[in-house]
Amino acid sequence: MVSLLADELEKDKSRLIKHSLREMYEDMIDNKVIDQFEKIEKKRKPKFVNVEKISETV
Repeated sequence: MVSLLADELEKDKSRLIKHSLREMYEDMIDNKVIDQFEKIEKKRKPKFVNVEKISETV
């Protein structure tokens, strides 16, 4: 699969793997933030906060 993607996208395999790992890491961080929000939401009505406050939780 990596070879096929490398050929189709004209990228080297290591770059594709690095990109995939970065995407998976970002997804993991996003899921943690979502989980934290859902825990708070179950306890009380959520407040909207600015991006700086969200960034502090990561």
